[in-house]
Amino acid sequence: MTEFSSDLAEQGDMPNRRYEYLAMPPDATEWYIRLLTLYPGQRSDGIRIGLSEPVQIGDGSKMRYEALSYTWGSEEDPVTIELDTTERVTLSIARNLAQALTYLRYRDTPRTLWVDAICIDQNNVAERGHQVAIMGDIYERAERVVVWLGPETKDSERGLEILEEIGSQIDVDWRRYSMRPAADAQDKTLGDRNQPFPYSQEDAEAVRGILVRPWFSRLWIRQEFSLARSAVIQAGTKSIDGGLFARAVFCLFQKESRSNTLASLDAVTIFRAYTVCRAVHAYYPLSELHDLFEGTHCKDPHDRIYSIMRLLAPGTFTSIVPDYSLPASQVYQDITLLYVKTNQRLDVLASCHALGKGRLANLPTWVPDWSSPLPWNPMPRIGAGAIAVLHHTKFKEDGVLSITGVVCDTIVSVPSTDSSTRTSTVRSWQRFCTSLGLSSTHGAQYAPTGEPLLDAVCRIASMEDFAEKWQPPDFRFPSFKATRAALRQFIISDPILDSHDFDQASENVARNLYSSLLGRQLFVTADEYIGMGPSGLRQGDVVIFPLGSDVPLLIRPVGNAQYLVLGDCYMHGIMNAEPILGQLPPKVRQTWCHDETAGWKYRFQNGETGEITSEDPRIQYLRFELRRDDEYRYKGESPRYRVELEDLRQSGVNVEWFDLV
Repeated sequence: MTEFSSDLAEQGDMPNRRYEYLAMPPDATEWYIRLLTLYPGQRSDGIRIGLSEPVQIGDGSKMRYEALSYTWGSEEDPVTIELDTTERVTLSIARNLAQALTYLRYRDTPRTLWVDAICIDQNNVAERGHQVAIMGDIYERAERVVVWLGPETKDSERGLEILEEIGSQIDVDWRRYSMRPAADAQDKTLGDRNQPFPYSQEDAEAVRGILVRPWFSRLWIRQEFSLARSAVIQAGTKSIDGGLFARAVFCLFQKESRSNTLASLDAVTIFRAYTVCRAVHAYYPLSELHDLFEGTHCKDPHDRIYSIMRLLAPGTFTSIVPDYSLPASQVYQDITLLYVKTNQRLDVLASCHALGKGRLANLPTWVPDWSSPLPWNPMPRIGAGAIAVLHHTKFKEDGVLSITGVVCDTIVSVPSTDSSTRTSTVRSWQRFCTSLGLSSTHGAQYAPTGEPLLDAVCRIASMEDFAEKWQPPDFRFPSFKATRAALRQFIISDPILDSHDFDQASENVARNLYSSLLGRQLFVTADEYIGMGPSGLRQGDVVIFPLGSDVPLLIRPVGNAQYLVLGDCYMHGIMNAEPILGQLPPKVRQTWCHDETAGWKYRFQNGETGEITSEDPRIQYLRFELRRDDEYRYKGESPRYRVELEDLRQSGVNVEWFDLV
């Protein structure tokens, strides 16, 4: 590891005047950046750079440069470097960056780079905002993006070698969410997600040493890596191709639940690396940003939006103008309204959590707080395949959003729930099922649907996240049959609930139950519906199904006919938008299927014939008129429709307005 003097002026006759940036041209219609020339030298030499005047990188530009993606690290005890100008001046940079530059410079030739900490005048708020606005273009137009993970460690070279080896032996279809062995693969098991990780525990630890590097937790790098035309991943002097790295991470993500060897690479570590690689191949709707932010950090809450603008769904990021002078709460509200207007959908409300701790000040509850993580795991978009009815909304003064929807029911009971561990989660389900009489009455029915109560509880406990929900079945998830059997065993047999006493099937079910209930709690409604919602619920909270949403929401009346948004919920019997569209035909169920154009989407499958359709079969039975509207439909999505509120009311659907604050 290279050591640095805190002030290069101590190393002889060095200048001490600090560099003053030349202002960027005032023409905001052109894209200007500064480029850094990193002069050659040995590892132990002082760092010497040149910094260009502002240059254009717009269409037609022939500027060639590499863009650096790295972690800023601590700004304490900075390193002073020399700029090669006529007057020879200095610039202070963070030690992490100084270390990177000593590794990245060539020994005998200059290297042209774009490095944000140096090429942007960080003390000029207006310039910083403008450069952030074109940040995606800077990385996209770079000849190559260089990912600097940090200096070498004892096993970092081995870790990168393993990732390179894995990536070179598999082919990944990111849209189909699948992989297969490469044609020339020596180990065919690497491309089979049902086969365990074929490396030793020591090798797994070497890979872990790469994936836990601070770079993966920096939010900005997701956009930097995803937009790269070409990328390399480097630790110390060892580097590998970015495409091979992404394929290797996909392989780890697929095999994570099937290999004891990968236990040291915890699921969070693998998922965080996977979100970096997935962003290369998919846009993110606002409703999924908390997934993208999992385990990440950034200094400024504004950057929860500004750092990923180019990863948002088409039509959203183009209207965002970064402005650090605005409160972060205003930025979040503005982009939420922009998304609702652009997409005519309210799925973003599922990411709201009024009961969360540490929310931004002055943030309406209908605006997600992206500055803090969701206190629960995201819920599967169960109703996403239902008829996409475009919303009816109004934005009023004082941060009030008025939406339309149907009241489904009111909570009357909130049983005690403990989801702190898998054991306590299973115990919670035991107590709840006993209170329902399931331990003694196996023939009880779930009143809202008429199905066996145990079946309904099974679906609620897993939020219908079963293997057969996918086509073909995805056995990373327990099947309905396995979940039902395990849940019945938990309820009736009262097993010792230490994890070493579970068989493998029950262990998988217990893990699924824990994941579903984490940060949530059970509730029962006046009409005997059972569901799960955010922790902190109380009697009198209301379940609604908004027009333009694919899941129900929980709201809390606060007087003056206004409501807080508590978050999304699972309530069995309404998840397919039954309060608006009615029951699905018998034997028809929703399933995840792959669309060649749009990737994985919810579709409708007839259990008797096997036929799969993208259009909701209830359309032909509706008592109100739907008008197809493709203006807000992305390629490959199910059709979207408009419906008049009065038509809904006349057909017996009691649509109401709700003022959200």
